[in-house]
Amino acid sequence: MCGTGPLAATPDNKRAYDEVLKTNTADTERCRNAAPELFANLDSATQARDMDAIRAALGEEKLTYLGNSYGGVLGASYARLFPKRVRAMALDSVPNHVVPVAKSTRLLYQGVERTFARFADWCAKSADCVLRGKDVAKTWRAVLRQADRNPLPGAPAAGDRRYDSKDLKVLSQLLMLREATWPAWAAAIKRASEGNASGFDPQGRGLMRQPSAMLATRCADGYSVDGYAGYRASLARSAKVSPHFAGIWESGVLSCSPWAKTTNPLAPLPGHKLPPLLGIGPVYEHDSVRGITDQVPGSVTLRYDGNLHGPYVNAGDKCVIAHVNRYLIDGKLPAAGARCPVAVT
Repeated sequence: MCGTGPLAATPDNKRAYDEVLKTNTADTERCRNAAPELFANLDSATQARDMDAIRAALGEEKLTYLGNSYGGVLGASYARLFPKRVRAMALDSVPNHVVPVAKSTRLLYQGVERTFARFADWCAKSADCVLRGKDVAKTWRAVLRQADRNPLPGAPAAGDRRYDSKDLKVLSQLLMLREATWPAWAAAIKRASEGNASGFDPQGRGLMRQPSAMLATRCADGYSVDGYAGYRASLARSAKVSPHFAGIWESGVLSCSPWAKTTNPLAPLPGHKLPPLLGIGPVYEHDSVRGITDQVPGSVTLRYDGNLHGPYVNAGDKCVIAHVNRYLIDGKLPAAGARCPVAVT
């Protein structure tokens, strides 16, 4: 739609918040003006109506759906609008759009902390972790305090850019969700403890701006906070749930503050009108996915024992694929409590 959207940020006070809001408003308007009619119709409920039109055009009586990542919000929106037209719906690593935003955020932070605990446990046992033998959580907290006292320099390409604790937490997400990148994450933390943040951002680009089309959808779907007071309240809640990564969700949704209105708010599913759903939940997102399937009687959430986002599509995990295909094709759910181990390659 336009080149880039607003920048992720976590301001510390009202003045900084107002500056971020001013910048994000200008960026949002530039994106809106590039395609105003499209921009106004990107919420997931509108897209769900488009999907239902495709179903009808194909002559299908009911929809069989696999939603990966944010595609799960599209699936939940369809289920709310057309529950009687759902034949089967599998939701893999999806955000929770069926509970109030404060609870949805809490579920996300619980997954982040669980992932960090697994990372620390891996570090204690693996020769590939340069922090082996150290208290990883304590080291990370010390790095965050150090970065707030004196923001850290980065890679040569970063120039004069400096990285504070908020930057390090947001950038850690790129290293957190794949066990294959955990050695690099550990090395980045060690380097940061020595005064350099280059391991978190080797190219020196800083925090990425948010894709405008995705942002237009997410903000219209209600992933936002209500002004500065709502922002501060959300930060306070996140600090209680996630002492190691508080603020990472707020850094993204602050971009939604300039939005005029939410056209597709978070809302419960009409559980008794829907067939049983299948959720697929990696460690990071299991609680979020389970919070969706629990609203529909008879549903099952398949636990994936790895962190990778989207094991059906992104990992091609054979165990996950077998369960999902059996459900989508034959309507057979796995047993309650079923899980898929991480495949050893």
